[in-house]
Amino acid sequence: MSCPVGQRKFVDYHQGKLSFEDYKKMNKHIATCDTCARKLDEIMNEGSAKRQYRTIFLAKESRNL
Repeated sequence: MSCPVGQRKFVDYHQGKLSFEDYKKMNKHIATCDTCARKLDEIMNEGSAKRQYRTIFLAKESRNL
C-alpha cells in the first residue's frame, strides 16, 4: 500500500479498533484517497467471498449428515 496514512491505520480501521474520532478521520480519508478506497473494496469483497463460500460449504455438509 503506497498511502502512509492507510498503512498506519488501515488494519485497525478494518478490525474496528480505532477510537470514534480516528474512525471518522479515516472515513474522511478513504473518501478522498483512491488507494485506500480500493484497498477497502478488496478487503470487503474478499471477506464477502469467504463468507459466501463458507455458507455454501456448510449447507452442503449439513445435507450429508
